Amino acid sequence: MVAALGMERVFLMEITMRMWKWMLSFALVFGVAACGSSGPTSQPQPTGPLGGYPGPAATQAGYPPPGPTTQGYPAPSPPVTIVTGSAPVVVTYKDFDIVLSQLTVPVGTLVVFRIESASGARHQPYNSEAPNIFDAPDDLGNGTSWSVTFTEPGTVTLRCRYHDQMSATITVTP
Repeated sequence: MVAALGMERVFLMEITMRMWKWMLSFALVFGVAACGSSGPTSQPQPTGPLGGYPGPAATQAGYPPPGPTTQGYPAPSPPVTIVTGSAPVVVTYKDFDIVLSQLTVPVGTLVVFRIESASGARHQPYNSEAPNIFDAPDDLGNGTSWSVTFTEPGTVTLRCRYHDQMSATITVTP
């Protein structure tokens, strides 16, 4: 009889352990499945024009606000502006962004770099790679401009000496 009670206890303990393992497995499986569901949660849901999460309420001084992104993917490429003819083209350094960030122009085009800085930021447009190496005067502020004529075909990467994150591309065609 004592042996029977011992076996009964072992049997109950084994059943209890199996039940706990089964319940834990069940909770893990359905817990993971619930993470991928689109039901209501207490987590913030994607918002914004392209479904990306909203940026912080305030950005640090001297840095641009984050661009729009779709959840898990980078922002789409900006459209390329193609210029024909010989009229001057204006590229604007607006606060911490370069407007007309992808531009295609023919050789001989005069490009005017205009500074529009409501934040008071100073800029210095430059390109340090051949062809068409140039460096604008330093410390250009709001309302100033500087120009360069592109004389060689190739790709030019525009930058600002004061703000490394500012970048744009000009493709100069023959």
